[in-house]
Amino acid sequence: MALILTILLIIIFILGLVWLVGNSVQNFSESISDYQQRIMEIEQELGGFLTKLGVDVNNLGADQMTSPQGLLQLQPVS
Repeated sequence: MALILTILLIIIFILGLVWLVGNSVQNFSESISDYQQRIMEIEQELGGFLTKLGVDVNNLGADQMTSPQGLLQLQPVS
């Protein structure tokens, strides 16, 4: 009896984990457009900040604006 109860508890625990992960993935997939919008806003703010610092953002690739290594390689406008 104890073995059956233990197996049932393990199965319930695994099903709960599967439900939790599935629910999290579903919520994330529903919110992806919000994340994309916020990333675009941050990118625009970063572009404005770099322009104020004198960096020509028109010649930047997306990888330069979003990676720390790319930002360190930027050259100010003369």
